[in-house]
Amino acid sequence: MLKYKQYALLPVDFDIAGGPLGYFQLFFNEYIFQELAENTNQYADRRGAGNVTQRSRPWKPTSAAKLKIFFSIIIYMSVFPFSQVSDYWRHDNSFPSYRIGIYLSQNHFEQLKRYFHILPSYQSLL
Repeated sequence: MLKYKQYALLPVDFDIAGGPLGYFQLFFNEYIFQELAENTNQYADRRGAGNVTQRSRPWKPTSAAKLKIFFSIIIYMSVFPFSQVSDYWRHDNSFPSYRIGIYLSQNHFEQLKRYFHILPSYQSLL
C-alpha cells in the first residue's frame, strides 16, 4: 500500500473537456514550441546545414508552426506504424493516402528529424 498520496494540480483555467490535446498543450505551449524552433535552427546552423553540397538537402529555418506539424506526424506514426518512414509519403494504391505531404514534405521531415534540438546550441558545448 502506498504511504503517500500525490495529486496533480491543474491550472485553474484548465478545461478538462479539452481532452488529450489540452493536456499536451499544458506541457508543450506556444512558448515551448518557439524555443524548440530557435534551438533547432541554432543547432542546424552550428552543424553547417545551410552549406549546400551536391548530396545535401537544403535547410530551411523552421518555425513553431512547422514543429507542431512535425510532432503531429510523429504521434500519427506511432499510432499507425509502417515499416519505413517513406511509406507515409507514398501515393500508390498499396498504401492508404495519408496526405501528410500537404503539411510537410518528406525531405523537410527528415531535416527536422536530423536537426531537432531541445537545448540551446551554446549549452550543447558545455
